[in-house]
Amino acid sequence: MTRLISFCRLFLCALGLANRPLPAQVTETPYTVAPGRVLLEVDGVRLKVGQTDADGGTVNALAVGSSLLTTGLTRSLDLQVGVDLFLRQTASLGGRRDSDAGIGDVSLRTKWTFWRLNSGAAALALIPYVRLPTSTAGLGSERIDGGLILPWSSEGPAGIVTGAMLHWDSASSVDGRRHRWSGAAFIRRDLFRLLSAYAEVTVDAESGPRSAREGTLGAGALLRPWGGLEIDYQIQRGLNRRAPDWIHTLRFNWEW
Repeated sequence: MTRLISFCRLFLCALGLANRPLPAQVTETPYTVAPGRVLLEVDGVRLKVGQTDADGGTVNALAVGSSLLTTGLTRSLDLQVGVDLFLRQTASLGGRRDSDAGIGDVSLRTKWTFWRLNSGAAALALIPYVRLPTSTAGLGSERIDGGLILPWSSEGPAGIVTGAMLHWDSASSVDGRRHRWSGAAFIRRDLFRLLSAYAEVTVDAESGPRSAREGTLGAGALLRPWGGLEIDYQIQRGLNRRAPDWIHTLRFNWEW
């Protein structure tokens, strides 16, 4: 009996070691990983279907193993490395179909939580990043680019969490420099100790030679089966012609 009680205590302690659940799939969290701990986020599969490009064709995209590895340095600062391990993009126009596949760019990021309530129920952060042109088959940047993300989150009563972020990205292309402004917001409700549901909306606006706007509305569920493991599935629906018709993402988050 003593061993059983000890095991239960250790199990509950393991559940408590993981930071609060990640809020949603697009909206970044303002909370950093605790010092000495590591968080691995992996998109097992991300599928975009039916996106219209600037030439009027249809683009379908598949990503497998898109990963972000984060390690905590201090209570308010962490370091992150991201990479798309496999990308495939298929474009169809006028009966012609072209497909490219390869690896994506490597991103180097840091997160600084510069404000939070003493209770930890709300926080703001800055996430500057640079993107290295390591992609193949023309699936990423052509030179070193970067951007800045500003995420916010707040916890309310009854297990309800809300949040939003602003995102600016600057990238080079064959048509010149492209600036992309985007925003996202979510609301999440903890249904049980191990299960949460959320809704998320995103908007994007791109400036440059080929300006475009798009938006999505999505819903997802996040399961925490044990310890620091989370399984997150989200489906998003495009809100206009330039957005993908559907986006399906199955993500695994593991903290240790």
